[in-house]
Amino acid sequence: MITAIQYCKEMEFGWNKHIESDKLFSWLEGVDAEKKRDCFLSFLKNRIPNEINDYYKFQSHEDLLIFFDHPMFIRDTKELYSKDARKIWNQRLRREKATDEKQCNFVLPLKTISKLDRLAKKHHLTRTEIIELIINGEAEKETYIRERLSRRLLLLGPRGSTE
Repeated sequence: MITAIQYCKEMEFGWNKHIESDKLFSWLEGVDAEKKRDCFLSFLKNRIPNEINDYYKFQSHEDLLIFFDHPMFIRDTKELYSKDARKIWNQRLRREKATDEKQCNFVLPLKTISKLDRLAKKHHLTRTEIIELIINGEAEKETYIRERLSRRLLLLGPRGSTE
């Protein structure tokens, strides 16, 4: 009897440990669950194409959990995939909501980045807010660009001059 009780406790412990990793994927349930699973599947096809064929589809949350019951997926791997896929999903949602915004990437000298960071810190704003304020201010008043162009004209002469 004691052996049977011990065996049951071990089974319960094992089961609880097994389903603990299922919590990593709880974000895939609820609202837009099917879209989330499709996004996750797309992520997996890019990350582990040999394990996911083109015809595979998670029909339910349980299908997804069963897929990750495979021994090749250790907890750290599951956690990494879930975290990375969730970032992609959240980014997709952010982009869908931000229809009047677009990401812009450009390279700035380190000194300029340092100045931008100091301004942001000084005024308790983000880098993006500082850049937006500067651009909008310049678009309204054209103070700095006009001044800079005037100085250049004085130094270099009119554009296209062949003197």
